[in-house]
Amino acid sequence: DFLIWDTDSTSANYGDLVVGADVNGAAQYTAIGGLGPEWQFEGTGDYLGHGRTGFMIWDTAPASGSYGAVVVGEDVGGAAHYTLVGGLDPTAWRFEGSGDLLNDGQDSFLIWNRNTGALVVGEAVNGAAHYTQIGAVGSTGQFLGTGNYDGASAVEFLMRDSGSGAL
Repeated sequence: DFLIWDTDSTSANYGDLVVGADVNGAAQYTAIGGLGPEWQFEGTGDYLGHGRTGFMIWDTAPASGSYGAVVVGEDVGGAAHYTLVGGLDPTAWRFEGSGDLLNDGQDSFLIWNRNTGALVVGEAVNGAAHYTQIGAVGSTGQFLGTGNYDGASAVEFLMRDSGSGAL
């Protein structure tokens, strides 16, 4: 399946959140809800640890009522169901990727604090985000992605030092 979100403010379907699937060679779409422009997508994965793919979104608009909220959304019976898992200040933190970074069978997310350099893995446990600092990265660090780069079972992240070019 695939997830699409209409972010074109001139569109009649502006804000629609839609799940699409290939049904006998043709796309079939199901509208599951809507999101305003203050939300930002941060990834897809089994963030709640129950074997279903969800999507992570983050409210980055200071004027909104849920500024900084980190939410996992899922398609439940054709409607979006949202679980607030925590909050992060968008002026300091930046999402850098997701995957099974803790090698525990559940997708987690990698975040970086631009002010302090803290590199943190977050994971939803019983509906709330738990954070584990795994190191620090200076301001010259550039994140390139997450994946299984070394062929082992865990997901890693790939970075490049923009000063030296080292990976």
